[in-house]
Amino acid sequence: MVEQGQAYADFREGDRVAEYGLGALIVGGAAAVAAKKGFFAVIAKFLIAGWKLLLVGLVAVGGFFKRLFGRRAN
Repeated sequence: MVEQGQAYADFREGDRVAEYGLGALIVGGAAAVAAKKGFFAVIAKFLIAGWKLLLVGLVAVGGFFKRLFGRRAN
């Protein structure tokens, strides 16, 4: 049960409120995860995923040009 004066309906203009919002809580949570896993481990995981996508893209572009300019058998 909520104590007297602590309910949402008991809010009055001028009451002290927290100076942070939901965004700060989310950023703080992400920072906590990065600190727990290790900041550089999180960055390395992101870069590894990026290189895989880049490699797949390069292979696809190479295949396109090979098919476009390759010799055709008669």
